[in-house]
Amino acid sequence: MAKPNIRLAVATDLPAIERLCDVVQGLHAEVRPDVFRIPVDNDSRRAFLDRAISDDLWRLWVAETEGKTVAYLMTEVLHKEGPIRPPHTEGHLHQICVAPEFRRNGIGMALIQSAIAELETQKTDRITVAYWTFNSASMALFEAVGFAPFLITSEFVRT
Repeated sequence: MAKPNIRLAVATDLPAIERLCDVVQGLHAEVRPDVFRIPVDNDSRRAFLDRAISDDLWRLWVAETEGKTVAYLMTEVLHKEGPIRPPHTEGHLHQICVAPEFRRNGIGMALIQSAIAELETQKTDRITVAYWTFNSASMALFEAVGFAPFLITSEFVRT
């Protein structure tokens, strides 16, 4: 497979990105219907994606191959400070999806590496990602790129 073309998304990419969002949403809603909606609120999702295109602190990336959009990834730059931590700038990766028929071809890794390169130019002190423990494919992909767990978030399980 040819190397994917990775670029920032534009408004005309949103229908393809929304179809990919449905793939991610389906995976998450199947395992955690108490947390993820099916169907999604399309107006809210479109507003969220519009923000990812237009807000200076967000980036929405797409990967194209064979003439079509086959993956997307969002990033956000967060400026943080608190009483126990010094000011810092964090780059955070949000939502990644590669169309199922294009997985395991290096597209996700290429998207992540492009996003990391951009976040580094934005002078981020650290780059983070969060993913659900049931999503072993995401875990393997992020570990292959070089991410390592540093914080565990747990949920109280009601019986």
